[in-house]
Amino acid sequence: MIHRSSVTGPGPAEIGGELRTAHIFCARLAHSTRDVVVAYSQKDRAAWLDGPVAAFTRWGGAPAACWYDNASELGRLVGGQFKACEELLALQSAYRFRAHHCNPGEGHEKGLVENLVGYFRRAYMVPIPTADSREDLNDVLAFRCQTEEQRRRRGQVQTVGERFLAERPLLAPVPEHPFLPCTRHPVRVSLQQLVTFKQRRYSVPLEHVFPGNTADAGTVQRVKDDLRGWRLNRVVFVADRGFAGEESLRYLQRGGGHDIIGERMRAGLPAVEAALSRQGRYRVVRDNLEVKEVTVGNGEARHRYVICRNPLEADRDREQREQLVRDLEAELRGLNQTRGVHAKRACALRISRIWSAASSAPAPAA
Repeated sequence: MIHRSSVTGPGPAEIGGELRTAHIFCARLAHSTRDVVVAYSQKDRAAWLDGPVAAFTRWGGAPAACWYDNASELGRLVGGQFKACEELLALQSAYRFRAHHCNPGEGHEKGLVENLVGYFRRAYMVPIPTADSREDLNDVLAFRCQTEEQRRRRGQVQTVGERFLAERPLLAPVPEHPFLPCTRHPVRVSLQQLVTFKQRRYSVPLEHVFPGNTADAGTVQRVKDDLRGWRLNRVVFVADRGFAGEESLRYLQRGGGHDIIGERMRAGLPAVEAALSRQGRYRVVRDNLEVKEVTVGNGEARHRYVICRNPLEADRDREQREQLVRDLEAELRGLNQTRGVHAKRACALRISRIWSAASSAPAPAA
């Protein structure tokens, strides 16, 4: 179950009585050869992310692997290996497919996709499609794709639609909540309350700007209320331990919201201490990372903790503690052999580097 996808170069389309250029995203399932064609105003990362979502939605499922051609907007080559951007990794995680990027040095890979792009142009862009808007143009392309399902490919007995009926149950189900195909762009608000995005400036409403001395916890309610005004309730907040207050967490969870909060293991909070005291085996993720999941509390008040442990650091901490214990035992033996100056030796021990290091040494991991 592999599908091939590509965003071709500009193609002509008559939109609103004017001849314009449209960038076409093309996708085809390997077995049934069922096609999905979507038009975009420009070839960018947003089009590369939205195209697979549109294809998976029309197919009613996602294939096991996807082949991409000329997807430079989705990542970069590092040492001959393609490094995907975070948005593409999120797309793969949502639909659980494997991405393969055609290597420019592999002619057999490029030929497969390039020939497919040429077929898409001849089959779906000839004659030149006519529409009132880009949305209507995509309706026209969708109708042409539907008409193509009645065809029989060369050497096949069944039509494209009949072969798709056999392939459809093998596709992975789409997620319950649709994936939002958007790109992320960090921006900085200027003193004039402006942000720059793609060489254009946009004003930021003053109600969304916090004074510089506002505490992190004081922004939770405002942000949550603003998102609710935009009908964005079921979102996941990711924040550091500055938002870990019980009141802030309760407010984030309103309306079906979720949160992922970073917390220090030595924070001293009762819930954190309870999570660390729970027994359980760690699951090895990699050589320097082990994790285990712990639930503290009951009902709506429960919290799920993912405790991370570095075994290499744990070994170093254990060796450091053992060395401190040996140093302290040596000092204590010296105190027992001293008469009359016990108080001075005790005071010197308390202000020594060994005592300070022992007092601040990390506790054994849970």
